[in-house]
Amino acid sequence: MRKLKYLSLAILALFFVGCDNENDDPVVADPEAVTQDVIDLGMYSVTMSGSLVLSDIKKEEIAFGFEYSTDNTFSGPATKKVKCPLYDADFAFKIPLTNLPMGTEFFYRAYVTYKDVTYYGEIKSFTTVGVEVRTGDIDPDNFTVTSSAGMGND
Repeated sequence: MRKLKYLSLAILALFFVGCDNENDDPVVADPEAVTQDVIDLGMYSVTMSGSLVLSDIKKEEIAFGFEYSTDNTFSGPATKKVKCPLYDADFAFKIPLTNLPMGTEFFYRAYVTYKDVTYYGEIKSFTTVGVEVRTGDIDPDNFTVTSSAGMGND
């Protein structure tokens, strides 16, 4: 009789242990933001570019774009965040910035936010084009001065 009691308890324990208590939701890898080089760099403007690695994440579930600042720690009031509205078939995105001060170094990085967690790409930098002044020669006999100034691409 005792053996039957222990056998019943063992079967009951196996029943509860064997119940499926797993979550059937598929595991999705974290998204990744990739910071790419800037394009169209000028005196007052630039176009930042980046791409996403999403693996089964829908566009509606994420926010993405760039952070940029003159502070390489991105902690000061100079830090700005711009959100991109869309990406192309290769998950690449870009956004132009205008009205930047000339001759200024900026730091930037791509970001993607998914489920209230933000993932950042590599920090890169660019410097807007400044005015370049080159002095030339002074000819004391003719009282002429040669010089030139370059104003960048804008």
